Amino acid sequence: MAWRTTTDIREFLDAAGGFLRARPVDNTMLLTEAAYLEAFPDARDQLHGWWTGGGAFLQAPGHAPIVSLLPDEAWEPLAELLPGIPQLGVDARSVPRARSAWPGLTERLRIAVCRARPQKPVVGGRARTATTDDRDLLVSWYHELMAANPGDPSDLAYVVDFPLTYGGLTLWEVDGVPTAMAGRTPVIGGVTRVGASHGVHSEAAFAAACAEAATHADEVLVLTTDEDCEPLFERVRLGPWTNQ
Repeated sequence: MAWRTTTDIREFLDAAGGFLRARPVDNTMLLTEAAYLEAFPDARDQLHGWWTGGGAFLQAPGHAPIVSLLPDEAWEPLAELLPGIPQLGVDARSVPRARSAWPGLTERLRIAVCRARPQKPVVGGRARTATTDDRDLLVSWYHELMAANPGDPSDLAYVVDFPLTYGGLTLWEVDGVPTAMAGRTPVIGGVTRVGASHGVHSEAAFAAACAEAATHADEVLVLTTDEDCEPLFERVRLGPWTNQ
């Protein structure tokens, strides 16, 4: 068994796509990042890999690597491939192995992956799917969202242009005027994930996006740090790297 690596996202999906799609909930973040990079190729530095015994990692440009569940024997060779990384995204079940492989990393953030519950918007208005005619407004909201979350490395194309290609952005309108947006990832293996809500009525847009997503997917997921959430499982971002 060994790691194979590539900078070509299509080669990565040819090799690891079947493994990832077999567990689309566990691998939701790897699958959606890969789908985005396939649709919007990026020439910046990136590296993706698959373990021949079952396992994968993906490092999108400007992002920390995201690692699937791996066999125990795959961790040390992966650390040799990715030495000195400042942070890493792993399933919480893999934390002991990740800490052993990268002893300088410490837990930074724990994110729960939850099923979205049906919700009703609490304000008057209606939802509609955004189109390219709405792009200027969506771009302005994207910049506001990034200003409010300065540590978020999400690209404009990932938040706006990619979801516009598959009807993945929901607008909430009051008296015909858009007041908020919420986005979802493409449906892969029957799974989609709702997030990136912003605007005056962001909760209404989020609820509407969850309802829209449920018409397309078997599983509608959300990522949250809310301790009241009943998680399917948790992911942990380990970092920053320290020379201890």
